[in-house]
Parts: sequence; C-alpha cells; structure tokens
Amino acid sequence: MPTHHEIMTTDLSALTAAAKSWDGMAGEFAKQEKAYEGDVHGISMGTTWTGLSAEAADARFDITLKQIQYAHRPRPRPSPVCCEMPTPSSSSCAAG
Repeated sequence: MPTHHEIMTTDLSALTAAAKSWDGMAGEFAKQEKAYEGDVHGISMGTTWTGLSAEAADARFDITLKQIQYAHRPRPRPSPVCCEMPTPSSSSCAAG
C-alpha cells in the first residue's frame, strides 16, 4: 500500500497529458459530427429517399448522431483536492 507521502508526491503529468489528448479528441468528434450530419444523416431527411427504408435509416442515423454529439460534449471536471489526505492522526478532511 502506498504511503501518504507517495500519494501526495505522485507525478500526475502522464494523466494530465492524457486528459489533454482526450480534449483534443473531443474537437475531432465535433468535426465528424458536422460531416456525419450532412453526408449521412442528411440523406434520409430530404425528399429523394422515401418510404420504410428511409424511415428506418433515419431512426438509426438519429441514434448515431446523438452518440457522436455526446462523445464531444464537455464532461464535468473533478473538483481539485480541497485538502490533504487524512493521516492516521486525523479522521477526516474538512473542506474549506
């Protein structure tokens, strides 16, 4: 089990770099959303493709579009640590 000192002095730069990469990926998903909405989803919305197959495709395209939209939405960031980890001499961490 890691010690209190090891936990408090752990280098988190690799995790920070990974988080920045994920932020960049969200931007790429935003670009793909625009392309998908126009090039794929849009074909079932017009008047050139009609009937049951168009309705079925439109429903599936809607789902995929929503998935792409959710993929690039900003996620809430965890709040920073408000205080140090509890030590054996203290039972809890008081916020403030």
